[in-house]
Formats: sequence, C-alpha cells, structure tokens
Amino acid sequence: MAIYHMIKDDEDFLPVDHEDVTQNTRKTKGLNLNNVIAFLKEQGADESTIRLVEKQCSGKEEDPKRII
Repeated sequence: MAIYHMIKDDEDFLPVDHEDVTQNTRKTKGLNLNNVIAFLKEQGADESTIRLVEKQCSGKEEDPKRII
C-alpha cells in the first residue's frame, strides 16, 4: 500500500508511525462499563439502550416475576 501511494503521488516514504508499528507501543483502552457507555454515546445510542447496558453489566437484573 505504501509503495502504491509513493508511486501514485510521487512522494517519499515518511514513516510517521514507524516506531508504533515496529514496537507496538500504542496503549489500548481496557474494556469497562464507562468506556462502553462513552462509546455508545459517541455512536448516538439512545438513553434507554444505555440504561439497559448499564443494568445488564452491573449485574442488577430485574425481578423476572415482575411483568410490565
């Protein structure tokens, strides 16, 4: 891919992220409830979906006998 763009655009190769690629120093976020909720909000999820995810992930299940 890099060679294609070098030829197509007639530009030199500039490995801006070379160290990240070769040494894998990029840190990833851990998966936790706060990150999931933030992601859902960024993606435009509605509040009822977010509350449902919070409820399911917190382990606080509703009483199965309770029917609305």
